[in-house]
Amino acid sequence: MKAPSLSSRVAEYRAYRRLLGYKTEPEKRALLNLASFMDTHAPGEPLTDGWIIQWSDSRTSRSEKELSWVLRFASWLTLHDPRTTVSDNRLYHLKSPRPKPYIYEPEEIQALLFHLANERDYVNGRYRRHTYSTLLGLLVSTGLRISEAIFLDDDDVDLADGLLRIRDSKSVPLRTVPLHESATRALQEYIAIRDAAHPCHTTPAFFLGVHGGRLDAGTFRNIFHRIRAKAGLPWHAHHQKPRIHDFRHTFACRYLLGQYQSKQDLDCAVADLAVYLGHKNVNDTYWYLSAIPDLMGICGARFRRYLDRHRRGGTK
Repeated sequence: MKAPSLSSRVAEYRAYRRLLGYKTEPEKRALLNLASFMDTHAPGEPLTDGWIIQWSDSRTSRSEKELSWVLRFASWLTLHDPRTTVSDNRLYHLKSPRPKPYIYEPEEIQALLFHLANERDYVNGRYRRHTYSTLLGLLVSTGLRISEAIFLDDDDVDLADGLLRIRDSKSVPLRTVPLHESATRALQEYIAIRDAAHPCHTTPAFFLGVHGGRLDAGTFRNIFHRIRAKAGLPWHAHHQKPRIHDFRHTFACRYLLGQYQSKQDLDCAVADLAVYLGHKNVNDTYWYLSAIPDLMGICGARFRRYLDRHRRGGTK
């Protein structure tokens, strides 16, 4: 019996992932590219790490994320084709190091907001300044992904109860995000300025661009890059600039630090943070926790307490 093509296996796998509630569009291109490569160069042959290395070498660009998608697919494929042999150790050289996130200091965030609020090089300047500073403040105070904030509609923003409904999320189809009262007030102020600037807008989008359509994420990124330079934010040691997505990392670290300082249970805090950020797996939440000095101090103190108990004959 002829073995199914890898393209058909990819179709089965994506259907299986969709049934579990995952979005499969991000990984589609890489998996179909791999399947096309295998069906062309090794039709009917099992997927092995050797073939993955050849496929990777044939590409003009590759990323850590693409390799993780391929390895996850290969793990699923072993259940359907026992001939599949993929060794993560052999593929290690294809991986790039995890980008070191930039954890913003409070004064750096204030500098960014100040320069956004005072930027003069805008058409319809007052409205655009308020839009960008409100969006940045929302990212800082909630840890939302930029895509989640951009795709908010008016119906998703409940300011009476201080809640956001996040529909376009990475892995969770729908979640509710509570807002701090200061964030609620800022969004109320933005609505007043937005509706004055665009009283007859027809799009359901919450954040509007200067012409009344949904705000474009690329436009905001360009503005952020310019403001970041004006605010004088430093680069990382390995020359990676602070990113918009690093506000999500900053939110996670600051939240956990705050929970510890208020003497909350850290295991419960991480579980709560996973739900708030929209993670199905708590391991995804730990990805956002970086070794900032304050958190490392907490880890060191807890380890010292553990050693003290152990020396006194304790079991934990």
